[in-house]
Amino acid sequence: MTMTTLEPCIWLTALLLGLAGNVHCFGMCGGIMAALSLRQEKPSFTILLAYNLGRILGYALIGGLFGGLIALVLAQWPAAMPAVRVLAGALLIAMGVYLAGWANWLAPLERVGQQIWKTLPKPSLAAIHHGHFWQAIGTGIVWGWLPCGLVYSALAWASSQGSPWQASALMALFGIGTLPAMLATGVLASRLQGLLRTKGFRQLTGLLVILFGIWTLGMPLLSSHQHHEASHQHEVSDPHSHHHP
Repeated sequence: MTMTTLEPCIWLTALLLGLAGNVHCFGMCGGIMAALSLRQEKPSFTILLAYNLGRILGYALIGGLFGGLIALVLAQWPAAMPAVRVLAGALLIAMGVYLAGWANWLAPLERVGQQIWKTLPKPSLAAIHHGHFWQAIGTGIVWGWLPCGLVYSALAWASSQGSPWQASALMALFGIGTLPAMLATGVLASRLQGLLRTKGFRQLTGLLVILFGIWTLGMPLLSSHQHHEASHQHEVSDPHSHHHP
């Protein structure tokens, strides 16, 4: 995929998507983080950070993997790009509807992911309990593949960019955006959780993700329009492109 003037907006979108997903993260992974904290005799922020760094690295790895697969498909069938974007946009819209509390259209997809997850080796929480930094990183990498509709939606969107490196970087930024919910502890966690569970905030973040989805759906149409305009301008500026009697 070629670099475009929209690229800075794409990077920002990845970060904002992670921030919007904090509503989901508290419910999905907040319990895991609490369990990991409680297993330490002296809770270590460094170890908890290592867990999250591993999780973000896991997102980046899966982004690079699926981004590479999509890039190979598009190299063989470039015409498939609009279909890939439509799928990515549809998943984002479905995720936004879920975050807003209106419906859970991603439940079937998450069930498939859970079946796959059951076949994978499970990480041991003992690594966190004993406070080994690199083992905590490894645990986080594996846990980054935990079945999650938000991750699937972000992954589909990141992979639709057509580059494994870009997809990897976008998923890493998405993971960074989820950090507030994962690193909040004590009074801060209680206050943040209270905010994230309010109906108004859930609907606001849901609408934000829906807008990301609509924007993703509109990108193929925008690209097609820009290509048509560029071709038209080229024909007008090139005198040889017109027939002269």
